[in-house]
Amino acid sequence: MFSPSRKLSLLGIIGVLILLWQLITFKLYTDILLPKIDEGVLLTSVLSGKNSPSHSTNNDNSIADDTTVYPVHGPREVRVMAIVFPQFHADPLNNKLWGTGFTDWDTVRKAPARNRLGYGIPRPLSWDQGGLGYYNYTSYSVRKRQAVLARKHGIDGFIFHHYWFYDPAIGGATLKAPLEALLRDGEPNIPFFFNWCAMKWSFTWLSKTLNDEGRVLQKQYFPEFDTHGKPKTPQDLQLLKEHYQWLSQFFKLDNYIKVNDKPVLMIYQKKIRVKNVLKQFIQFAK
Repeated sequence: MFSPSRKLSLLGIIGVLILLWQLITFKLYTDILLPKIDEGVLLTSVLSGKNSPSHSTNNDNSIADDTTVYPVHGPREVRVMAIVFPQFHADPLNNKLWGTGFTDWDTVRKAPARNRLGYGIPRPLSWDQGGLGYYNYTSYSVRKRQAVLARKHGIDGFIFHHYWFYDPAIGGATLKAPLEALLRDGEPNIPFFFNWCAMKWSFTWLSKTLNDEGRVLQKQYFPEFDTHGKPKTPQDLQLLKEHYQWLSQFFKLDNYIKVNDKPVLMIYQKKIRVKNVLKQFIQFAK
């Protein structure tokens, strides 16, 4: 049996080893998976509007152009990226599930001023307060201001959640309107990449549980693959092509983040079928 002091010493040694391992793996991550990018080239070109998508002649003058070039601090290994959930607009799937025009703003509006522990439940800052209010994310002026605010507060870029369920009843991307608007008008004008959320939608908020399969809102489907990881039928190959062609519109943009000239695509969650999809994407890209 170990004495209490011996146990504490062992726990301390284990804690130090865990910390060292975390530091080593983080260093490997930043050195290998996040190679240095010349921020002066990447961010300054985007801030100045160079090498960005063509901008529409949008007549929305509700926000003045921000011509400020915020400080660029030179190359560094770690970037500050904000995850963006492009849900705050009317979408066919949400209309079907919750009623026409539903967004999560409806839930926020219905929330009490304080939670059960007495803490205030935040509301979005209004436009006059320097925020975006209960915004519609398809709005050009909202997306434009969002990028301005992000740069002003030290955000290097965005990670947009991307949804593609391979559901024939839906067809194509979900929550896509703001992203396709970005293709047309260039806003939000900031470096970005996608996080493909390859998973089902479940009713897991408002005290609901993931185990209640009856509350699955939208299933995640995949094309069929053979034992070698190849698309099983021409129809399966076509489904994959449609997904890749939609993504490649964004991959071609100069402000889509790339490493070694290859577009970054983050995945949630890791599954063998997702791996097969990515392998096929790589084949399309060659």
